[in-house]
Amino acid sequence: MEETYKSWPSLIRSVTSLTIPTIDADRYDTLVITGVGGSGIVGDFIHNYTYELDSLLHIVSLKDLQVPKPLLGRKTLVVAVSYSGNTTETLNAVRKFLDSGSRVIGVTSGGLLKQVLGRDNTVEIPIGYQPRAAFPLLLGAVLKFLIDNNILEAESRMLETIAGKMEDLKMETLSYAARLGDEISLHNRGPIILACRKYYPLALRMRQELSENSKLVSIAEELPDAAHNLIVGYTLSREERSLVTIDPGERYCSALLSIYEDVTGYAPIRVELKGDNIVEKTIWGSWLAGLASVHASKKRGFNPEDIEPIKQYRLMLKSLINEKR
Repeated sequence: MEETYKSWPSLIRSVTSLTIPTIDADRYDTLVITGVGGSGIVGDFIHNYTYELDSLLHIVSLKDLQVPKPLLGRKTLVVAVSYSGNTTETLNAVRKFLDSGSRVIGVTSGGLLKQVLGRDNTVEIPIGYQPRAAFPLLLGAVLKFLIDNNILEAESRMLETIAGKMEDLKMETLSYAARLGDEISLHNRGPIILACRKYYPLALRMRQELSENSKLVSIAEELPDAAHNLIVGYTLSREERSLVTIDPGERYCSALLSIYEDVTGYAPIRVELKGDNIVEKTIWGSWLAGLASVHASKKRGFNPEDIEPIKQYRLMLKSLINEKR
C-alpha cells in the first residue's frame, strides 16, 4: 500500500487519459456526488472547491443510503463514486435516483455499479488498488468529468499541473510524512485535527486515514465552529491528545488557528499545506496524510491493510438491506 501512496503523482496523471461521458449540463440545476468512506469524501472535497471555483450547478455531497426527497428528479445530475462498484449504501442511493428519473454517472473500477449504469454512463478507473489509496483516481476522475463538461470552471490542464508539482515535491513530502507519522504515533490516542471550514474535508480525510491505516481514533473539527464548543472540553479536560492544525497559509484560516492555539495553550503539530489553490493544497495534504498514516501504523505495529471490522459491517448491512427488499 505504501508504494501506491508514493505513486500518487503518476495516478493523477493517468486520470487525464480517461474516457469521460459527455452530458448537457444545462439540463440540470443540482449536482449530487454520492458515496461513503474514502469514496464519499470526494463529494466533500468537490463541494468545498466552490470556495474558489465557480460551479454551473448547486453541489451536494451525499454520504448515505437514503436520499432527501428534494434531490430526486430529472433536474438532478448524480455522480456516484465507489471504487469497488459494490458499495451497498451507494448502490441503494443510485437505485432511488434512477427510479426518480435522475441522470447518474458512475466513477468506479467496475462491479455492480458499472453493470447498473452501463459503459456509457461510467468513468472506469484502474482496478487493483486499496480503495483509500486510490483516492487520487476517484477525485481526479470526478474533477475531469466536471471540468470537461463545463460544470466546474477550471483550467483543462489542472490535473497535469498538479501531478507535475507533486513529482517535484516527492522527496520533501516523503520526509515530511515520516516526521508527521512519528509525532502522531507518540500517543495512544489519535489527534484532534483542526481546520477552518474551507479545508474541513481534508481534516476528515486525515481522520479516515489514521483510523484505517494507523488504527487511531481521531477527531476532526472545523473552525470557527469548534471555537464555540470543542475548545472548552479540549482546554479544561487536558486530555492526552495531540493537536494537528491544518494551515493553508491563508490569512483568515491561519488567524483562526492561531487564536485557537493561544487560548488552549497547546503546542500544535502544524501541517503547512503546499500549493497555489484549494485543489492543489487539499490533494497534497491528502497525500501527506496517507503517507504519514502508513508510517504511523508501522511505528505502532499494525498492518494498514487490516480492515476486518469494515468487512463485517458490510456483510451485516448487505444482509439487512436484502431482508427489507
